[in-house]
Amino acid sequence: MADKVISLLGDKAVSAQDAAQKLTDPCRTAFVKDGDLSRFEEELNALWNNILSAAEKTPHDQQDKLVDVMRAIKGMPEPDHEGKKIEIWGQETRWDQLPMFGALTRERLDIAQSRSGQAFVNINAFFARLTAANIEDNLLFAIWVFRDALEDPAEDEIAQKTSPELLKAAAVWFIYATESLAKARDEAEQFDGKVARPGDSLSAFKDVPGWRGFCPDRWNVWKARLASLEKTESLADAQPLIDQALDKLNKV
Repeated sequence: MADKVISLLGDKAVSAQDAAQKLTDPCRTAFVKDGDLSRFEEELNALWNNILSAAEKTPHDQQDKLVDVMRAIKGMPEPDHEGKKIEIWGQETRWDQLPMFGALTRERLDIAQSRSGQAFVNINAFFARLTAANIEDNLLFAIWVFRDALEDPAEDEIAQKTSPELLKAAAVWFIYATESLAKARDEAEQFDGKVARPGDSLSAFKDVPGWRGFCPDRWNVWKARLASLEKTESLADAQPLIDQALDKLNKV
């Protein structure tokens, strides 16, 4: 359960490595002892959902140990049962690829957005931290949040149309993953199809090279629009995180 994850995170006597061992034992044992892929998948699904639930409940600035737990999980040796390979949904995979986690993160992002605003902020911070730590690449999620918060409304309508929680979610991406985002900008990382298309107010750029992902021009729009919100009275609750995000942006 998520409460078990939170309890292990709060116990200073339990290291991140030990917590990772305790949390992964059910799924790894199911595979190592019996080679039971069905049970392995069931336990793995529970593991990731519990970790994601814990991330929603853990304040964004208190997630260091949770990220360390994920790093420890990723670094575990490949579980082995008589040479049998891990398979998920009929596809061979490896433990260090964090099987099933990516699919569940997308689902959880949608769920968190429909719940309390703080859960959405916290889960985005977690995804940003995992990206920065090279544990799991969630850069596409950053674009989705930036699009919703800073691109769909026109610049002069953001303060009225974008909720403080959504702006906080955008801000924590810059706070915790600025260098990863800047690297994607500098390398003009793109995504297939229209998944990373520009938002409604920037639809004129939908066919411009670079606007199906990261590019310097898009980055400058994000920075300028976030800066335009400084000292906006209606966003007082989000202002501290907006200020931290701008501080990070001004250093890359």
